[in-house]
Amino acid sequence: MHERLFGLRYDPLFKSIYFKKKNMKKIMNDLFHEKLEDFEYHRQELPKENVNLKSGVCDIVMKSKKRIMIVEIQNQDLKNLIERMKYYVSGYYSSQKPGKDYKGLIPVEVYLIINFPFGEEKILKEYEEFEKDLKEQFGEYSKIKIWNIEDALKMEKGLDYEYGKLMTLDDDEKRDGKEVLEKLGEKEEHKELVEEIKYYNEDEETYRRLREVNMLEMTFEQATAGIRRDAFEKGEKKGILKTAISMLKKGTDLAFIKEVTGLTEKEILEGEKASKTN
Repeated sequence: MHERLFGLRYDPLFKSIYFKKKNMKKIMNDLFHEKLEDFEYHRQELPKENVNLKSGVCDIVMKSKKRIMIVEIQNQDLKNLIERMKYYVSGYYSSQKPGKDYKGLIPVEVYLIINFPFGEEKILKEYEEFEKDLKEQFGEYSKIKIWNIEDALKMEKGLDYEYGKLMTLDDDEKRDGKEVLEKLGEKEEHKELVEEIKYYNEDEETYRRLREVNMLEMTFEQATAGIRRDAFEKGEKKGILKTAISMLKKGTDLAFIKEVTGLTEKEILEGEKASKTN
């Protein structure tokens, strides 16, 4: 096993494990207290009626007969969390076929795992689109549940704390990821999950992708340190673009680079072309 282990908060590992229905049902019950009915994995990219509209790609989307569920993991505070979630919810809601008298519409729900301060200090926060008196008239349009890694780790014991440790295996300066896995692997409720985390940390292709995401995360932190978010969006993408170009030259899939960087295909390819002429 590699010296450095990556936890569940990293996108390639999270998706590898939770694109399996059994695993998804367990984490939704353990973290969000949601018992999942039968569902299928749904398209991750929001449909666009106009080619000029901004594209949105969610981490994992599920659909059952009674609801659409978006599962997102966010490690960086991009200062637009609420706006993005509203965009995702409205996009999936409006993409449905309403049926006769709009009776075919089902609610869109968002389940977020975040790793930064947000709102009140509480492990699980729940938000609903309508107040209770309006819900009686309008029904449920959407709801958002947010599970916070930082707040879970403050508990120092219990199920939430244990998931917090599995999310952040590489974050502790002591690099005690192996010790954490061994200890939690002894518990029946974590045994299968721990084995999967070990497997993907040993798989060379997945591990390479995990390291690339980690490198992007560090680049983002450096690029945004001490500057406003709007300034970053206007012109401070050079570090992210440089990393994206490096990933492309190493043979990393372009779709994956777009997903983890937020850059467009045009930005990446034009950046690569420019780098060859410099």
